[in-house]
Amino acid sequence: MAMTADARTRQDDLAAEKRREKVPGSPAALAASVNLARPFPEAAAKVLTLTSGQDFDVKAIVAVLESDVALSTRVLRLVNSTSFGLRVKCATVKHAVTLLGSEGVRHAAIAGSVLKVFPGNGLKIWRDLHNHAMLVGGLCRHLAHQWDIPQDEMFTAAFLHDIGKWTFLERDPEYATILQEADNRPDGTLEAERARYGFDHADLAGHLLSVWGIPAPLPEVVGLHHDPTKTYAGDPLVARRVALIRMADQLAHSLTTGKEPDFETIAKSEPFTYLGLSAESIDDRFGALALLFRDGHGDDDEEPKPKFRGRARALGTDSGASAAEVSRSFAKGAGAPWLLAGAGVAGSLLAHEMRVGQSLVPLAVGVTASLAVLLSKRLSG
Repeated sequence: MAMTADARTRQDDLAAEKRREKVPGSPAALAASVNLARPFPEAAAKVLTLTSGQDFDVKAIVAVLESDVALSTRVLRLVNSTSFGLRVKCATVKHAVTLLGSEGVRHAAIAGSVLKVFPGNGLKIWRDLHNHAMLVGGLCRHLAHQWDIPQDEMFTAAFLHDIGKWTFLERDPEYATILQEADNRPDGTLEAERARYGFDHADLAGHLLSVWGIPAPLPEVVGLHHDPTKTYAGDPLVARRVALIRMADQLAHSLTTGKEPDFETIAKSEPFTYLGLSAESIDDRFGALALLFRDGHGDDDEEPKPKFRGRARALGTDSGASAAEVSRSFAKGAGAPWLLAGAGVAGSLLAHEMRVGQSLVPLAVGVTASLAVLLSKRLSG
């Protein structure tokens, strides 16, 4: 039996009312609602308190982290990723705390807590969101020092930049359609989010981090990452962080989709111009990232997606050259920050709950090691 226009209207109104119940009409209201249902983990809040002063009590911090098994497991997984930048693997929480120091532990606890709050449900859409966060975080961490930004802080801000999307997806399953239609474009969800909810994922993320008590400047940086006009007119310390996230976001989407950027075009976009990067400087160094992604990645039941195979051949990677030889082939033209970014990106493939074929592991590890050697020589020379 066909539904009348009035019945359809009533049904649409009911659907909208249910959606509003799940997603309140302001970012502050939704953030408050999320905080009630999913408060910031108590153990992580204690870690923030313990690391806020001059004293660094390793024993106390370890005890707090070990009291929350889920959190400590995620923190260890996070810090053992190449994206996070440690040179050795941590087998215990105590080892990680000792190596990271006060600021490192602080930011690892924040990022690990968000993974605990939003673990996902194992579906590809959640894995894609988590993997994107790791990739952007890794890029930003290893580029941060060029703009005098603390690496641990930059990793965490970049890792958290899309948690508003995670919140929308958890509260509103229909948000998955918005993500799919965005087709990996960094700004692709904004119009649909604002039409559907009245605000976007960046607004929501900034409010949520504030409600959770995450220290400045993270809430402001994350909340502004889709408002460059306002950002660049404000505090330069915040603006540099936002520009770096926006730049890494563009590069990460290019890497994961296999679409090599139009360097002339992206060099004219605001994050690159704000950070003073030319098309030539981006193009010269993009080979490091293309090399690390040349074999693609995918789920076990999918065919791997080719990533920049033309660029890989140009670098000699299809001719049997070793990772070290290929690394040397572009070492002369690659600046240290971009090689550092490549090392971090390799880890993003291996680190965060991804299933990688054994044949790729030696490749990625070898390339990362080769890049690390080159970096140490260039930075020391």
